[in-house]
Amino acid sequence: MIVCGTALAVSPFKNVVDMVKKDCPAVLFNMENVKETSGYDFDRPAKGKILVKGKCDEMIRKLVADCGWSDDFEKVLPECHKKK
Repeated sequence: MIVCGTALAVSPFKNVVDMVKKDCPAVLFNMENVKETSGYDFDRPAKGKILVKGKCDEMIRKLVADCGWSDDFEKVLPECHKKK
């Protein structure tokens, strides 16, 4: 599961974490962990939860580049989000 840019503090979206199997790996792209706002601690790699700290747009672009998907990503990205 990939979660981006949320404190997971508002229902019903905050419940999405409980809608997947407990052993489902989870990655949070966010400026900070959400343990204080939601009770979910994404800074626990040993438990299959990872926090990627930073601005969502920048961190997703880095993930896409690291995976070698940049060309395909740019093709499907809405015009308003493309680099200028």
